[in-house]
Amino acid sequence: MSQSHRHKRLDTALLRAAGGAIGLLSSQRSLVVVNYHRVLARPDPLLDTEPDVATFHWQMALLAECFNVMPLYEALRALDEGRLPPRTVCITFDDGYRSVHDLALPILRKFRLRPRSSLPPAFSAAARAICGTTASFTRCSPCRPVPST
Repeated sequence: MSQSHRHKRLDTALLRAAGGAIGLLSSQRSLVVVNYHRVLARPDPLLDTEPDVATFHWQMALLAECFNVMPLYEALRALDEGRLPPRTVCITFDDGYRSVHDLALPILRKFRLRPRSSLPPAFSAAARAICGTTASFTRCSPCRPVPST
């Protein structure tokens, strides 16, 4: 077994254990929402909070392997009903950057992860690509219009 493979297995085991320990310390189930604006084709020092494709791939692989990744609406329903699984994470995107479709979506599909995407009406084609249907503002799997308040 290579050194990097051993590190990956150790990192994964430690992350899973840490997530489980946090869940045990809390008297209530908790939900983590990871939000992205875009994914970069390559690192950009001026956008250092935005992941590049390689970093995003690594993050999604880690989330898929170590956490219970759920669509936001399902996780919120499970939380309300008191049946949220431990280590639940939701992935969200906003602003409708093209890179979500071009760079993030293939990675999300690879790991069978379903994000929530809030997109302006002009980006309904991107909403359809991510969620499978069209909505002005979307809530994925299935997409439904978000009620106005």
